[in-house]
Amino acid sequence: MIFVPAQSIHLGIFMNATGKQNISKASHVDRARERLENAVVRLDQAIKNMPESSSGSGSQEQTGEIAALKAENAKLQETSRTVSGRLDQTIGKLKAVLES
Repeated sequence: MIFVPAQSIHLGIFMNATGKQNISKASHVDRARERLENAVVRLDQAIKNMPESSSGSGSQEQTGEIAALKAENAKLQETSRTVSGRLDQTIGKLKAVLES
């Protein structure tokens, strides 16, 4: 006995020129259209299941939040450079005092 997966058999019912129904193999185009329709259904389901914050206005909120965080990061980096420079100066002065 030979096992043939159900997915590999594609039969369709088509009307012939005389108006009678014909059972024949689905064409490549029909199978491609079926796969496309299934993919569209999956995409629709995925969009429906997306959290509210990932769509429309949520994205604008996230963009604004990202911009604010980048600005804060730049400010903190500048503060860090300033503090680091001042610490280096103080350490240099302390070394000079200790050496003398």
